[in-house]
Amino acid sequence: MLVGAVVDAMVEVHATERRLHRVLFEEAPRPAELLARLRSVEAGAVERVAALLSAHPDVHVPDVALAARMAVDTVESLVHRIVPDEGAGIDDQHFRAELVRLVVGYLGG
Repeated sequence: MLVGAVVDAMVEVHATERRLHRVLFEEAPRPAELLARLRSVEAGAVERVAALLSAHPDVHVPDVALAARMAVDTVESLVHRIVPDEGAGIDDQHFRAELVRLVVGYLGG
């Protein structure tokens, strides 16, 4: 399942250096050039996800472009908020399973 593979990769990357990722996400300065590059990469990811969703028979959303944006932003946001938070007490595998369930449930709705 593609959603599971993407979520696994995101969780793994952010779990390796939890404190570093938390500091980078919460406190690192983001110059305009970096933000522009990040937005460009993110827009490309959303376009690729939209193409995948539009071709998938189990995706039932009224607006594939919006669904792609929401799926990408949901995964990114939740991974950044939960995985680096060592005090959250949330097991990575349990988090991964619930995030996949959330995204797949939304896309299949």
